[in-house]
Amino acid sequence: MGRSATWGVTARTVAAQPELASFMVRLMMSVNDLSLVAHRIDEWSATEDRPKGLRKLSAQLYFVCILLSHVFEALAIIIEISASPILRAAVNRCDSHTISAFLAVEAFTS
Repeated sequence: MGRSATWGVTARTVAAQPELASFMVRLMMSVNDLSLVAHRIDEWSATEDRPKGLRKLSAQLYFVCILLSHVFEALAIIIEISASPILRAAVNRCDSHTISAFLAVEAFTS
């Protein structure tokens, strides 16, 4: 299972970095949406409720489609970050785990 961390960011912190703000918020929203959809897929996969059981497969497929749209949204943001020297510099100021994770995703998008 992947490593996950929850970070709290104030609006003041985001607003203080206008060149990063849009990307930070959009990426945080994508990751949040991914986790919500993944949770729904898990719930539908584990359901024992008979009425839900009849729709289980179609519900799982539906949520996988939504999950993929959020993945592509996040990947598009990574591509934008890769193309910007200012944003790349911001990534390079992060901890080593974040940098290596970014590089792995960036390599996937190439």
